[in-house]
Amino acid sequence: MMKESNHSIRRLWASYKLYHLVSAIDGGDSSDYATVCTNSYLEYLESMIEEQKYDWDYTLAIENQIRILNGFIECYDRPVKRDPLVHKTRWSK
Repeated sequence: MMKESNHSIRRLWASYKLYHLVSAIDGGDSSDYATVCTNSYLEYLESMIEEQKYDWDYTLAIENQIRILNGFIECYDRPVKRDPLVHKTRWSK
Protein backbone atom coordinates (compact mmCIF):
# COMPACT_ATOMS: atom_id res chain seq x y z
CA MET A 1 0.00 0.00 0.00
CA MET A 2 2.73 2.45 0.95
CA LYS A 3 4.70 1.60 -2.20
CA GLU A 4 1.64 2.36 -4.35
CA SER A 5 1.12 5.66 -2.51
CA ASN A 6 4.74 6.72 -3.03
CA HIS A 7 4.46 5.95 -6.73
CA SER A 8 1.22 7.95 -6.95
CA ILE A 9 2.75 10.87 -5.05
CA ARG A 10 5.69 10.96 -7.49
CA ARG A 11 3.24 10.90 -10.42
CA LEU A 12 1.23 13.72 -8.79
CA TRP A 13 4.39 15.81 -8.41
CA ALA A 14 5.32 15.18 -12.04
CA SER A 15 1.80 16.14 -13.16
CA TYR A 16 1.95 19.42 -11.26
CA LYS A 17 5.39 20.12 -12.75
CA LEU A 18 4.14 19.45 -16.28
CA TYR A 19 1.04 21.57 -15.67
CA HIS A 20 3.23 24.49 -14.63
CA LEU A 21 5.48 24.06 -17.65
CA VAL A 22 2.59 24.19 -20.14
CA SER A 23 0.48 26.83 -18.40
CA ALA A 24 2.88 29.37 -16.87
CA ILE A 25 3.54 32.38 -19.04
CA ASP A 26 5.81 34.15 -16.56
CA GLY A 27 8.26 31.29 -16.19
CA GLY A 28 9.13 30.50 -12.61
CA ASP A 29 10.45 27.32 -11.09
CA SER A 30 8.21 24.41 -11.97
CA SER A 31 9.86 22.16 -9.37
CA ASP A 32 9.02 24.55 -6.54
CA TYR A 33 5.47 24.91 -7.85
CA ALA A 34 5.08 21.12 -8.02
CA THR A 35 6.44 20.65 -4.51
CA VAL A 36 4.19 23.30 -2.96
CA CYS A 37 1.07 22.06 -4.77
CA THR A 38 1.77 18.40 -4.00
CA ASN A 39 2.34 19.10 -0.31
CA SER A 40 -0.76 21.28 -0.18
CA TYR A 41 -2.92 18.61 -1.80
CA LEU A 42 -1.58 15.88 0.50
CA GLU A 43 -2.30 18.03 3.57
CA TYR A 44 -5.83 18.65 2.29
CA LEU A 45 -6.34 14.95 1.62
CA GLU A 46 -5.07 13.93 5.04
CA SER A 47 -7.28 16.50 6.77
CA MET A 48 -10.34 15.27 4.88
CA ILE A 49 -9.64 11.65 5.75
CA GLU A 50 -8.59 12.12 9.39
CA GLU A 51 -10.44 15.23 10.61
CA GLN A 52 -13.59 15.15 8.50
CA LYS A 53 -13.76 11.34 8.59
CA TYR A 54 -14.38 10.92 4.87
CA ASP A 55 -14.04 7.33 3.72
CA TRP A 56 -11.67 8.05 0.86
CA ASP A 57 -8.99 5.73 -0.43
CA TYR A 58 -5.73 7.67 -0.20
CA THR A 59 -4.13 6.30 -3.38
CA LEU A 60 -7.31 6.55 -5.45
CA ALA A 61 -7.82 10.16 -4.42
CA ILE A 62 -4.30 10.99 -5.58
CA GLU A 63 -4.87 9.17 -8.88
CA ASN A 64 -8.08 11.13 -9.37
CA GLN A 65 -6.20 14.41 -8.88
CA ILE A 66 -3.66 13.26 -11.47
CA ARG A 67 -6.49 12.60 -13.95
CA ILE A 68 -7.86 16.09 -13.33
CA LEU A 69 -4.45 17.68 -13.91
CA ASN A 70 -3.96 15.65 -17.10
CA GLY A 71 -7.27 17.04 -18.36
CA PHE A 72 -6.04 20.58 -17.72
CA ILE A 73 -2.76 19.82 -19.47
CA GLU A 74 -4.63 18.53 -22.53
CA CYS A 75 -6.43 21.86 -22.77
CA TYR A 76 -3.08 23.59 -23.31
CA ASP A 77 -2.00 21.02 -25.92
CA ARG A 78 -4.92 21.67 -28.25
CA PRO A 79 -4.60 24.46 -30.78
CA VAL A 80 -7.18 27.20 -30.57
CA LYS A 81 -9.54 27.13 -33.55
CA ARG A 82 -10.65 30.59 -34.50
CA ASP A 83 -13.11 31.71 -37.14
CA PRO A 84 -11.47 33.33 -40.15
CA LEU A 85 -11.37 37.11 -40.08
CA VAL A 86 -13.84 38.48 -42.61
CA HIS A 87 -14.22 42.16 -43.43
CA LYS A 88 -17.64 41.80 -44.98
CA THR A 89 -20.78 43.23 -43.58
CA ARG A 90 -24.23 41.87 -44.20
CA TRP A 91 -24.79 44.58 -46.84
CA SER A 92 -21.66 43.82 -48.88
CA LYS A 93 -21.61 41.30 -51.74
